[in-house]
Amino acid sequence: MAPKGTLSRKAALKRSRRILKRAVRTFRASPSVAARAAVEHALDAVQRADQLADHPQARTNPDIRHWEDAWLAAYLGLYRIAKQRGSV
Repeated sequence: MAPKGTLSRKAALKRSRRILKRAVRTFRASPSVAARAAVEHALDAVQRADQLADHPQARTNPDIRHWEDAWLAAYLGLYRIAKQRGSV
C-alpha cells in the first residue's frame, strides 16, 4: 500500500486521461493556439503518468514533479480558455 499522500500510477493516468479528454473537446469546439497547447501538455501528462513506476517507493521525485508540471500546465491552459469565454 502506498503511503498517504502519494499518487498511484493508476490515479495519475486517470487524471491525465480526464484532462486530455477535456483538452481535446475544447480544441474541437474552437481550435486555437491555446487549446492546441493544452492538448500538447495533456498528452505529455499522459505519457509521463504512463512512465511512473507501479510502486511509489521505486519512483524518483523528479518523475512525479515532471508529471505534475505537465498536468498543471494543461489544467491552467484549459482554465484560462474557460475564463476568456466566461465559463468560469
